[in-house]
Amino acid sequence: MRYLLIAFTLLFSTVACDDTADDTNNTSNVNNTSNVNNTANVNNTNNATTCDALTDTDCVAIFIGEQIHYRHISDCETTTITHNDEDITVVRWADLIDEEVTATPENFRYQIWGTDNYTFGGYATWTNMLSAYIEVGTRLTVFDPLEELPESYNVKTSYKVTLSPAK
Repeated sequence: MRYLLIAFTLLFSTVACDDTADDTNNTSNVNNTSNVNNTANVNNTNNATTCDALTDTDCVAIFIGEQIHYRHISDCETTTITHNDEDITVVRWADLIDEEVTATPENFRYQIWGTDNYTFGGYATWTNMLSAYIEVGTRLTVFDPLEELPESYNVKTSYKVTLSPAK
């Protein structure tokens, strides 16, 4: 009986240790640094993998189909515009919707959402978005007054834009 117990223990130990070969092969797939830890993509903040667009005032989420692209406002060139007789520092929305999002932005319509779930009544065209700005720090979205869009197009605390095919 004692020999049976020793033989069983040795057999179990051999089988348990035999799994190491499989684990080693799996480890090489899991830790494939060229695929998993591609720092060229992860550290490029213009193509940030994730950020909390709802609370981070430097982040916006761009929804196109089932894809979400996150952008940091601070990664874009700023300009100053006058809004309600006050100079504000802004970034063009068109700079945030880059070629990684879509190579044909004119084929979409745009709806910008505020953190309070407010959105303007309708959709903006790409032409409208070319003259749309998001304020650095507050994320207020304003459209160029020459676009003659109603004031309701201005969205306070913008955090996302959804793109849907233009009709």
